[in-house]
Amino acid sequence: MAQKIEIAAIELTQKAVLPMTGVSRYGQIAPFISLSREKWRQLVLAGKAPQAIRMGTRCTVYKNSDVHAWLADPMGYRAEVLA
Repeated sequence: MAQKIEIAAIELTQKAVLPMTGVSRYGQIAPFISLSREKWRQLVLAGKAPQAIRMGTRCTVYKNSDVHAWLADPMGYRAEVLA
């Protein structure tokens, strides 16, 4: 029991970091944005948030560099249109 409490305390003290490169799923970027999954999806569809990359039928990721650009200026961000 003491080991579980110790592990939980360690997890709470670790600071979450979003890497500058690579890709992340919504669950990995959620701590950095203050939006629900549905609102994030609406912004993506409107081109006001980074475009999603479909890795499969049940896996959607976002480029970390695009997420960082959005975090720097959420109101002025416009997604690149991919052809």
